[in-house]
Amino acid sequence: SPAQVVYVGDRLDNDVLPAQAIGMHAVFLRRGPWGYLHAGWPEMATVEHRIDHLGGIHQVIERIDEDSATPNSPDTTHSR
Repeated sequence: SPAQVVYVGDRLDNDVLPAQAIGMHAVFLRRGPWGYLHAGWPEMATVEHRIDHLGGIHQVIERIDEDSATPNSPDTTHSR
């Protein structure tokens, strides 16, 4: 299911917003010209996860795993 996917992208329009729209966990990676240009867009307020380098992705995945393990979470059946 899309909720089991973590999508990392540096563009809001082509990466992050479409991934979120279908239910993926989208991560905005602020790097390169698009990453910095899009960081100022109002749509950034809807982005659940943001990182400045790929080394931060493990913390995002841990947070997603913790959130999905809570009893009120809609997706508690994914494998690790």
